[in-house]
Amino acid sequence: MDVPNAIDPKDRDFIKVEPHRNMNTVLEALTNELGIRMRKVEMEYSRRHRYVQEFEFMPGSDFHRDLDELEASRVELILQIDRRAKGLGGLFSEALEMDEDFVRVSFTDAEINQGVHSVADKLRITIQQFT
Repeated sequence: MDVPNAIDPKDRDFIKVEPHRNMNTVLEALTNELGIRMRKVEMEYSRRHRYVQEFEFMPGSDFHRDLDELEASRVELILQIDRRAKGLGGLFSEALEMDEDFVRVSFTDAEINQGVHSVADKLRITIQQFT
């Protein structure tokens, strides 16, 4: 944080921001269970939610033939599933930007409490439905 006219402008106090336990369970499911690698995290403006933290992932071994990338935001996830072009139809879909779906996935406290494996199973099934 930059404080104008601070007593010691060179003073640096670092903070560590950790995800809520529910979001942490989802992140663990994606990275540890599904092998999806986190590429970057950024804040984006959203008219509906003001600002949304967006997590961008690269597909792991389970999905490398089907996905270009996967984006997730919020515990009520909105997955942007960007399919990999396959064949001539896939090339046309990608050229016309018709190779992406926005999918809403919600997790109840009970589902989160069942653990990472349960969350990973639900995410795997959802992603497979759209690839």
